[in-house]
Amino acid sequence: MSPPGGPFHRSELQNFIQGITVLGDREAFYENMGNNGPVGVFLNGQRAARPGSAVASGSVTRRSLKEVCKKATRKAETEAIVNALFHTRWNRRKAAALLKVSYKAVLNKIKEYGIEAEYRQILRKG
Repeated sequence: MSPPGGPFHRSELQNFIQGITVLGDREAFYENMGNNGPVGVFLNGQRAARPGSAVASGSVTRRSLKEVCKKATRKAETEAIVNALFHTRWNRRKAAALLKVSYKAVLNKIKEYGIEAEYRQILRKG
């Protein structure tokens, strides 16, 4: 059974699912894609706008794949490190072993992503 707008291509569905997975949150994905990409197909039952058309070149935020990957990597690494730190009661050596990376790599990521500073700020507030 096809939705109103015709059958979907398997690649459109795969792109939709991968987009949600990379961005980590469905609302952010909808916001980034607007109704112009595969999301429009699923939300409105319409075909995606053609590149260069007035709708496609409207208010959609365009980011490079490199930028999207960097953001997704940062989010995933931060989440994994924070989970490991809480699991090990902030023992960074044990967290590094749990994550199967070097101790120095964990220290560098904690500093790069500001994890410790943010944690201390949360402690001060609470």
